[in-house]
Amino acid sequence: MINYKLYDLLLGHHITEKSSIASEANKEYTFKVCGKASKVSIKSAVEKIFDVKVLSVNIINSPSKQRVFKGRKGNKVGFKKAMVRVDKNIEINLSTSN
Repeated sequence: MINYKLYDLLLGHHITEKSSIASEANKEYTFKVCGKASKVSIKSAVEKIFDVKVLSVNIINSPSKQRVFKGRKGNKVGFKKAMVRVDKNIEINLSTSN
């Protein structure tokens, strides 16, 4: 049985150059998460979905920013991301779904 609440916490994998280097070197994976998610809930969600042992979770809030496009002001939507560190011997395969 799938627990949909766990999948609601993790919105997706956040891929940047910095996160790719961190995943290769430190086994640290970056996810976009729900705005109300806490470290404990993110840790339990990653452990249950990917069946891994999580060592630590760091959360970063990216605020919304004002942008101007063709003379019109708008807002770039902010988001919350979590950097999850797993054991050195374990690797998460993010290219396939479970």
